[in-house]
Amino acid sequence: MRAPLAVLALAAVLLPVAGCASSRDRAGKPTKGFYAPDSAMLWEVTRREMKRAGFTPDLDASTTDQMLVSRWDSHLYPFSNKGYREQATITLVPDPDKTGWWTAEANVTREWNTEVREPLNPAKAKWERPERVADKETRIVAAIESFFLGRDVSDRFRADYDVPSDAPAVPPTRDPSKTR
Repeated sequence: MRAPLAVLALAAVLLPVAGCASSRDRAGKPTKGFYAPDSAMLWEVTRREMKRAGFTPDLDASTTDQMLVSRWDSHLYPFSNKGYREQATITLVPDPDKTGWWTAEANVTREWNTEVREPLNPAKAKWERPERVADKETRIVAAIESFFLGRDVSDRFRADYDVPSDAPAVPPTRDPSKTR
C-alpha cells in the first residue's frame, strides 16, 4: 500500500514542475561578439547559416530585423515519444558600446511527440517536454561568428586555447625547401 502512495506523492510534486516547462525560452547560446560591416550582410549570413544547420527561415514569424525564427522541422516516428520537432531562433544584438559590433544568440528547442494512437499523423501530434539542443546552438553561432572573424585562427582563439602565436594554425603538409 505504501508504494502506490509514494508514486502519487511523487506525481503530485513533479506535475507542477512539468507545467512550468511549457513556457518558451527564446534566450540562447551567445557569441563573444564580432564586427560586421553591414547589418544587411549580417542578416544574409544569419539566414544562410540557419539553412545550413537544417532549418528553414520563417520570414513571416521573424517580426524584427534582429530576430530570425525558423519553421518547425518535424521528424515523425511510428512509436510514441520517439518523434520530435525542432525550431531555431537566432537573435542579433548590437553592442551599444562599439559601432558595428554584434552578438548572435541561437536557441534551438526540441519538443517530443507523445501521441500514442497515431504518432505518424502530424494533425494529431501532441508536442510536449520542450528542451534545448545546445550542440546545434553552438554550431550555428560559431558559423555566424567565423564568417566575420575569418577562417584562420584569431588572436582571441590563441589566447583562449593557449596556442603559441609563432606556431601555424595548420602544420605544413610538405617542406617548402624540398621543392623540385
